[in-house]
Amino acid sequence: MSMMVNPVSMSNVRFTGEPTSVLERPGAFTRPATEQAAPAEGAAKPKKKRTALKVLGALVVAAAALVTLNKTNVLKVLDDVALKDAGFMKKVGHYVSKAGEFIAKYTYDPVVKFFSKFGKKAAEGAEAAGEAAASILA
Repeated sequence: MSMMVNPVSMSNVRFTGEPTSVLERPGAFTRPATEQAAPAEGAAKPKKKRTALKVLGALVVAAAALVTLNKTNVLKVLDDVALKDAGFMKKVGHYVSKAGEFIAKYTYDPVVKFFSKFGKKAAEGAEAAGEAAASILA
């Protein structure tokens, strides 16, 4: 006579007398349910990630780098003849420089122009003060 082996182990089944669904009972590795306490007033709130602010900061840094590379002539804008004969990296440098030139046109150049007006007025004021001091001392 052959013996049959039961493929389901019944050692982990608890008979509590209540009919429960296998799907509704907690799993072996679930944490016990705890109620979330409301945070007390004045308690530290969880920090926000501020992803949009980080992305904006990265874009500003990239734009500043492009303007700097363009203004210091590290990357140069090529003319049409040189652009046709240029290799891949020179073409990339050309287009990155064009991007820096475009950004500088609408951001860097107006700011410099605005503050240069104050620089000219300050230089004129210093020159007038120097002349006044020279006339007093003479």
